[in-house]
Amino acid sequence: MYKLSTRITNILFRLWKKKYPYIFSIKSHNVVGCDFEVSNSTEEWRVKSLDDEHEFLAKFLSEISTNDIVYDIGTNIGIFSVHAAKKANKVYSFEPDPGFRKRLIRNIDLNMLNDKDIVIEWAVSDTQGIVTLYSDGESGSSPSLKKIGDRGEVEVKSNTIDDAISNDEIRTPNVIKIDIEGAEILALRGMKKLLESEESPRLIFIELHPVFLKDFDSTVDECKSIIEKAGYISEYSDVRDNQEHCIYRKNN
Repeated sequence: MYKLSTRITNILFRLWKKKYPYIFSIKSHNVVGCDFEVSNSTEEWRVKSLDDEHEFLAKFLSEISTNDIVYDIGTNIGIFSVHAAKKANKVYSFEPDPGFRKRLIRNIDLNMLNDKDIVIEWAVSDTQGIVTLYSDGESGSSPSLKKIGDRGEVEVKSNTIDDAISNDEIRTPNVIKIDIEGAEILALRGMKKLLESEESPRLIFIELHPVFLKDFDSTVDECKSIIEKAGYISEYSDVRDNQEHCIYRKNN
């Protein structure tokens, strides 16, 4: 019997998944469950493994209350934001990549969270304008504001959190999660007023990328310095795979 090669089998599998996506329900962090549409092998891994961030997601969700406004900066397909929207008052999902944003909107629709999970299309940065986003699309790695390898490019709008709040585009958050492949330094610089204000969020969940931060002429220490100078205390830190997951709580 003729046997297809592994490469051809994988290609056919990806084409089949793209044409016939399926719904996968996650109940490990929510009794009701959260549904996600899967249309490629990378997305399948993200959903089934929770992007390999079970512990960080669990800690994040354990801190969210029904009155909270939550920012998910670097939402991707919505693993964190969809779960959060089942608990919070409102979630702002920041995802500038058109491909990932399309998948995110689909997942929000599946969970009937359109009134609670608001999608923001611009990239969170330290300036307002037009920037280049480097991406392989929704079937690839997470997008970045710096070129990592041979990737596609798309022009997107950028804005700062401080400007968006001052213009009443978004409400002031109680909890912030940031995961944007080194651009976390830009996001932090663009939200200094918020972090130092009386209305500052009580918690910051941030993924720091020491390798990618070099491309932004920054370091993990600079990111931590901005947060700590604003009055936050480190509660948790876990280093793995050239990344550091950190949780900071405001010292009131």
